[in-house]
Amino acid sequence: MTDNTRVNKKLFFPGIYIFIICIILFSCDMLNPYYGSVFEKNLKSFVSKDISRNEKKIIKIAELTDFEWDIFFIIPPYSNLENEEKITKIDLKVLYKTNIRIREDINVLVFVKNNKVIKYIEFPRYLADFAQIYIDNNLPSSSYLFYSKKNAIFVLEWDIGNFTTNGKKYYIVRESHDKLYKD
Repeated sequence: MTDNTRVNKKLFFPGIYIFIICIILFSCDMLNPYYGSVFEKNLKSFVSKDISRNEKKIIKIAELTDFEWDIFFIIPPYSNLENEEKITKIDLKVLYKTNIRIREDINVLVFVKNNKVIKYIEFPRYLADFAQIYIDNNLPSSSYLFYSKKNAIFVLEWDIGNFTTNGKKYYIVRESHDKLYKD
């Protein structure tokens, strides 16, 4: 084997490893500036704390975020983002890759500042179902409810009639209409 061949092999294998790592990173949302990982971590931590049958927990969205935002809204399953863009006058193209139009397992939680999407998360419905807000308000999924920092306050409660497929409790999220929680 020549010295030239050894040099090529030494460069070849590290190059492959670097290429694979780059592919993994670019395919993940780790590099997506819109994806709200701190908020998602905080929300998952909040809802994962077990609550009893009659207990309710207040979720103040503003307390779980680490960034500035003006508007918060929820995109329920099967929403048509193209139509929603026309209604909301907000560019939602960054959300197209969520495939919310054909998915029923997530709600997309969206934060807007200066009329632009700045963060979003695909929140699993099996952890807490934000789509209940649309049912409670008798709204189709083609309607949006917008929340400011002051009124993005929700109630997390145990849905007694439902359990997830693995037997865990199923939590639903409702709007908080209690003025006590709105500072």
